[in-house]
Amino acid sequence: MECDFCSAETVVRRFECLDFDAESKDAGVVYNDKLVGPTNLVMHSISYWAACETCSKPVAEEDLDGLVGHSVMTFFCRGYRLSVDAARHIRHTYALFFKHRIRVKESSEVSGS
Repeated sequence: MECDFCSAETVVRRFECLDFDAESKDAGVVYNDKLVGPTNLVMHSISYWAACETCSKPVAEEDLDGLVGHSVMTFFCRGYRLSVDAARHIRHTYALFFKHRIRVKESSEVSGS
């Protein structure tokens, strides 16, 4: 299993999430019509998202900018070249994740325990 945010190989936490679709056109991504292949990226999110230690912190803190920054930098350090459109789609997808995330109180947060 790998981190659904930055693809790190070690997962330490799962974040429950309602199912959703993230389309590139909804992220304001514009593709050249002359490209070969699909012109619209659709990502289907089902159930939970797995997170590594580094990604768990910005997720728990609802820090979209920190999460996107870490993921984009991680991909860059691994030699991937991300276009502005790809980075925009990542931000859009992670924002939808936060919108659809199921937040559960930790046992220490439950009153009366």
